[in-house]
Parts: sequence; C-alpha cells; structure tokens
Amino acid sequence: MTHHPERYHSLDFLRAAMMFLGIMLHGVLSFPETRIPFWPAWDVDRSPVADFLIFVIHAFRMQTFFLLAGFFGCLLAERSGLWGLLKHRFARIVIPFGLALIIIQPILQALWMLGNRDALRAVGMPFDPDLPRAQMLEEHFLSGRFLGSIDPFHLWFLYFLIVFFLLIVPPMLLIRGRAAGYGRRLFRGLLQLRGRSIVLALITMPFLWTMQLEGMVDTPNRWELPPNLLGYYFLFFAVGWLLWHDRDLLPTIGRRWPWGLALGNLVVLPVFLILMFARLDVMQQKSPPLGVGPTALLCFSAALFTWLMLIGLIGMFQTCFTRERHWVRWAADASYWCYLWHMVPIIALQILLEQSPLPGLLKFAIIIGVSLALLLTSYQWGVRYTAIGRLLNGRRMRPLPQHNNEPRP
Repeated sequence: MTHHPERYHSLDFLRAAMMFLGIMLHGVLSFPETRIPFWPAWDVDRSPVADFLIFVIHAFRMQTFFLLAGFFGCLLAERSGLWGLLKHRFARIVIPFGLALIIIQPILQALWMLGNRDALRAVGMPFDPDLPRAQMLEEHFLSGRFLGSIDPFHLWFLYFLIVFFLLIVPPMLLIRGRAAGYGRRLFRGLLQLRGRSIVLALITMPFLWTMQLEGMVDTPNRWELPPNLLGYYFLFFAVGWLLWHDRDLLPTIGRRWPWGLALGNLVVLPVFLILMFARLDVMQQKSPPLGVGPTALLCFSAALFTWLMLIGLIGMFQTCFTRERHWVRWAADASYWCYLWHMVPIIALQILLEQSPLPGLLKFAIIIGVSLALLLTSYQWGVRYTAIGRLLNGRRMRPLPQHNNEPRP
C-alpha cells in the first residue's frame, strides 16, 4: 500500500493568500495620501484608507509568509534530507529568481522610467532629466546601463529565502542530540504558554526599534542585507522551522483564533496606528520627538499585532480549509506565478490611470481586476501544464475529459 504523506492544505493556502494579499498591497500603493517615494505612480484621487491598508498589511503579510516557508522547509528536510531540501529549493527558488531578474526586472525598469521621475531618484536609477522618455529608454537599454540597475526589488523575499536556507544548514548539521532536544522542549513550552504572543512580541520588539521608522518594517529592494532586517525575518523563518517539530500543537495554538484576531484588530492595532502616525508627525516636524516610553510601546504594539494576526490566521485557515478543495489547490499553485509577474500589469495600469478623473476606488478595482484576469488566465493556459509550471510547482496532470455516457467519480 502506498503511503501518501499528509498535506497541510490550510497552511499551503494561507501561504498563497499572503501572495495574493501582496498583489493587493502593491495595487494600493499609488493611492495613499502620504506618497511612497520609490513608487512610480501617485494617483490624483487619494485616500487615507490606502495609508491604513498599507500599514496594516505590511505588519503581518511577509512575516506570515516567512514562518510558513520555514515550516514547509523543515517538512521537506525531514522527508527528503539535507540534499533533497537544497535540490528542491534550488529548483523552486534559485532558478525562478535568476530567470525573473533577467526577464522581469528590465521590464520594471522601463515602467519606472515611464512613471514619476522622483521615483527613479529614490530607487537609484541613473537618468538624464533633459531627455525625452523614449530617448531615455533607448539610451538606458542600448548602452547596457540597465544591467547595473538590476536589483531584487519585489523579489527580495526569494533572495532572503536563499540566504535563510543557507543559514539553516549549519544548525542542521551541528546541533544534534541533547542540545537539539533541549531547544525543542524550550520552544514547545513557549508554544504552550497562554501569553505566547506577548513573549514572541517581546523577542521581536528590539528588531523593530532598529528600523528606519521605528515600529515599521523596512522594505528591502537592493542587494544589501541589513543585519536587523535579516534577523527580523529570520526569526519568523526559524519559528516556522521549529513549529514543524511541534505540529501536533497547531490545533491548540490557533484554537481561539476569533479572540486573537479581535484583540489584535480592535485593541492593539488602534494603539499601533495612533503611535505610528504620531511618529510620522515627528518626521514631518509637526510635533516634538517621541520619548523612550512611547517608542517602546509603538514597537511592542507593532510586534504584538503581528503575532496575534499570524497565529489567528493560522487558526482561521485550519478551521476553514482543513480538506482539499480543487479551487484552493489551483489558487495555491497559481499564486507563485502571479506574484512573480504582477508588478508589470499593476504598475502599467497605475501609470495609465493616475491622471484619470475616474474615482479612485473604481481605478483600484480596474487595476486589480485586469491584472488578476491577465495573470490567472496566463497561468492556466500558458504555465500550469508546461515546463514553467513544473519548475514553479512540480508536475501537474491535465484533467481527463469527461464524457456524458461515463459516470463521474
């Protein structure tokens, strides 16, 4: 009898949901009242709701993704060994990352050059402001200067994952026996605490204090690896890696997810936002600097909101997506392709519509709707059953045709 290893459909779909949430986040970046310096479009119809969404989504999305990446990475290491893990991650991460740098990143450079020129300065791309855009593009690419501007940009998470899997190899080889057992017992004890979110927030808080804007995680887009940012996200990756060994506690951890999400969004989030906007006023010289106490509370509330959301989402998805559903499996597979390419249609449409008199909400709906339609259609008909699909997600079999005279399973 063939043994089929357990598949964590709920967590797999949660990982995909964070990918799609990232697409929505980038779709809203042209609409906030506070301009994003490096973004090439800033719409004429802006809303504070966009600022709110950016702060909230940024506080938990990639953190959840990295925790799940660590969880599934440890799962793969246990089932396939160290060599199997490295081989699999080379195929799924390193090769797509390299191809995306060659194919997608130059397209994004062209879009940035068609957008707001202040954004070009913010991302460090060289350009001559006196040249027409067509000539600027021609000179940038024909001269080969574009090669010096290739950065990870929105694919920085793949860059970080490559580093994390390399960092996890030495502990896998060196920490064994009693030391490994003691560490796992300590972590299991943490997971069983009722106040685990508070403890995890206290551990996370010092990293947030070192960010450029305290309490707000920096957004990397270059090749540099800031130690504070690397350590911050590696913490979530390591928690996910250790969580695999205590996966029997998953139902217990997320059992009270409605209370966790309610506490995070109704109590902790308002404190975080009030202090964060006060910090922004300090940056704009509208108010005196925050003291040590308010800054500490800002960083703690940001960290606590992150962990309450993360644990709450794990519980919610385990409750709602416990069994396999075809559309969930399909969406999870499509998410990787969609995230790799989504910046191209998103930014093109934002630049096209930014001066339009249409309401901002309608423009946002058009940007997201058209982009997802293009991405999902291209995945189904041009990627899923091809070599590209095998590279991103493994081999997928085409469904057998159904005939009217044959019974359906």
